Amino acid sequence: MKYEDTGHITKDNIDAAIQKYGYSTTDTFVGYPHQTELPLDQRPNGGRLRAVFPKPYDVAYDYDKTTNSYLRSWNGVADTDKNNGKRVAPKNVVVMFAKSEQIKLSTDYAAMGVQNPWDLVPEADRAD
Repeated sequence: MKYEDTGHITKDNIDAAIQKYGYSTTDTFVGYPHQTELPLDQRPNGGRLRAVFPKPYDVAYDYDKTTNSYLRSWNGVADTDKNNGKRVAPKNVVVMFAKSEQIKLSTDYAAMGVQNPWDLVPEADRAD
């Protein structure tokens, strides 16, 4: 259903949505343009980016000149990919700031005069 990300979907529902909304299934994506990496002697010597959150959620990225990547640490510990055991080391790191707040059904929806949040979803858009 398009109003809630429940994490559950079936192929039949995907196919139905493709038909309903007229989505194309032709893949025309050719990738993103990338710059070539600088030679080793032209790269910066280091640097650290910290995403400061309360422990244990604080994250740091230390620039590694040799691999031209950012070695990720989480709560002061080297972060490794659980599938392959390799150190998490992205070439690019993006930090975004966004407002976030907890959704409280008993408060937020009640303030809108709605006891059941499904009352806000038109019947035609609800999952079968």
